[in-house]
Amino acid sequence: MIVVNAFVHLEPEDRASRLALYDLLGEPGGVTEWAQQLLERMGVSDRPAIVRGFMRSLATIDPAHIRRLFTELVAYEQGPELAQIACPVLIVRGERDGFVPAYCAHDLNQRLRASVIVGMTRCGHLPYLEDPVAFNGIAAAFLAEPSVTRTGPLAVERR
Repeated sequence: MIVVNAFVHLEPEDRASRLALYDLLGEPGGVTEWAQQLLERMGVSDRPAIVRGFMRSLATIDPAHIRRLFTELVAYEQGPELAQIACPVLIVRGERDGFVPAYCAHDLNQRLRASVIVGMTRCGHLPYLEDPVAFNGIAAAFLAEPSVTRTGPLAVERR
């Protein structure tokens, strides 16, 4: 399994910040402000192609649905499901991602039986779009040899 910039839980301060961001979707004209803040937090606001594509997609989203979906996600406790995962897991962390805090990757790593974290230093929340060649190389290497075992403190590799 490959997981990219995901969280199991958020600390109260991060949860409040995330909910405040999604509250913008309920305000008149808030969709554009939400999108700009989201892109900035994700660490991708300096990636013109990503920004352009995301801003174009705003015409097709349902702000109320997006707000409801992500509000539910922030509150969902995923711990019980993680205990059932027995396969090796690659956790990819775009280190410029301010949307999903770094502790989330470490928390996920500690909850899984066999996992490793790879940090992509020049990427934010969307490393598969920001640096697809490097991301695909990391994924291919993991899939070719997925026998990850973690016996000590968390394993972190930066690329």
